[in-house]
Amino acid sequence: ADATDLNNVYSVDDVMTITFSQDTNKAGLPDAVTKANIDLLLLFSAPLGANYQGTWVSPRVLTITTLDVSSSGPPQIGITTVSVRAEAALRNVPPVCAATVTTSPVVSGNWGILYPRIIDVRANDPTDKNAVYSFLDTITITFSIETNR
Repeated sequence: ADATDLNNVYSVDDVMTITFSQDTNKAGLPDAVTKANIDLLLLFSAPLGANYQGTWVSPRVLTITTLDVSSSGPPQIGITTVSVRAEAALRNVPPVCAATVTTSPVVSGNWGILYPRIIDVRANDPTDKNAVYSFLDTITITFSIETNR
């Protein structure tokens, strides 16, 4: 997800939310996790980039925020998957089974929704006969992206 929705491409400050099916031991990691922590815990089918950080929002939910997307895959919606590394020893809480080794369904969501923004407004009087809006005058509004109109 992109909190600002300024673009619809994978970029700095985009957030990936990983939700496990049940509470976990967070692999013994602190609530605030570094790229190194995340890389020990998870394997992405496409690299996330040169730097990112995470936060365990709860024992079931980990959010990852991109800090530097250079050298990223980039991860693609509908294609990229996430796997838990065996050596991470991620387990359910309370621990009633062995550490998990699982792969997610493909990533869903978006990297930002592009909304049309007005970037230019121009009025034109083809006859230049008056200073008020009148017959044959036009107002042209230009948007930042194509619209359905």
